[in-house]
Amino acid sequence: MPAWCANILMVKGNSLKAQNQLKDFVDKSKSEDGTFFLNPTYPVPSLELNVQPGSSMDNGLAIIMARNGNDELLKLFLDYTWVKNAKLKSLTEIEEYLIKSKSADLDLGLKAFNNLNKYGATDCTIGVKKTGVPNMI
Repeated sequence: MPAWCANILMVKGNSLKAQNQLKDFVDKSKSEDGTFFLNPTYPVPSLELNVQPGSSMDNGLAIIMARNGNDELLKLFLDYTWVKNAKLKSLTEIEEYLIKSKSADLDLGLKAFNNLNKYGATDCTIGVKKTGVPNMI
């Protein structure tokens, strides 16, 4: 699924130079089919952010964050029905279950964790709250 967003571009000035700069900007930001996008002008900072988000990355991130002192994401699992049904009572049991069941990708989780610290986002599609916990929508 594509990551859609909306941007507002405000241009002030009526000089010929400003008009030419705007035209150059728009021309650089158009694909061959005429779609306007910002990546050619303002590319994703690094290929690091081009990771495939998903539950295995999110679960891996929750584990990596907990191992680094922030168990906020992993604590969310305590309220999940499947956790209760599996009679998992502690964060350690949840972590072990996620790893054993291959429901957590620790490599992607580590990449997401590093991206979060470096860029303020786990990947190019997930926003981050000021708490440093990704928005899980």
